[in-house]
Amino acid sequence: MKPSAIVMLFAASTILFALIGGQIGYVLGRYYPDYYYTVFPGLRQERVNTVALGVGLGVTQGAALGFGTALLASVLGAISKRRDRQEKLIESLRDDIDMVRNELKSLGEWVPGRSKDGRSQG
Repeated sequence: MKPSAIVMLFAASTILFALIGGQIGYVLGRYYPDYYYTVFPGLRQERVNTVALGVGLGVTQGAALGFGTALLASVLGAISKRRDRQEKLIESLRDDIDMVRNELKSLGEWVPGRSKDGRSQG
């Protein structure tokens, strides 16, 4: 992937997951505030706005998850491209070796791994 595509992947993934996390946090804070009172027992005495807490935590956790997802996707993409390049390099080297063998054979020279009459040894 090009660097600009990687940056776009990270930005889009982070923003998308942050928005989803914020929405989930809003729903929890608005309709299930007891969830936050259970997770953070000290909130009952402080009268905290559970909607704001839910949105804040959801956005933060969603952004972290989006960033991690983009990081994983980019690492897996890089590993895949590396493997493809290695396979192409190996194929190219095999072609070069075959070409050198054919040149040596046409010159009547001995080719490693072959007898002088062209038969494979061992």
